[in-house]
Amino acid sequence: MTPLQILQRARKRISKGWCKGHYALTSEGVYVQSDSKRATRWCLIGATHTEDMQKTVYDLLLKSAHVEPGLLTRWNDAPRRTKKQVLAVIDKAIALCKREARK
Repeated sequence: MTPLQILQRARKRISKGWCKGHYALTSEGVYVQSDSKRATRWCLIGATHTEDMQKTVYDLLLKSAHVEPGLLTRWNDAPRRTKKQVLAVIDKAIALCKREARK
């Protein structure tokens, strides 16, 4: 998958369901791996996780969220963080990805 495809899939996943504290949860609130077919909610990192996850995706998300490396999970899990804010960061990362592809 390309970085753009990973980000677009992450946006689709989080639009369906978002969570804090775990990479992915089932509809019953049970923790599962982010690639599980039972997953219905994902955190920002879980939604972008793939076997071929590229550093590019992580860097785009860090830049879009304005956080330092290693703090993206903490950013997602912040008490007042909202799904809307997470989707906005993904949208920014998608825009950056498209911009960089045109260079």
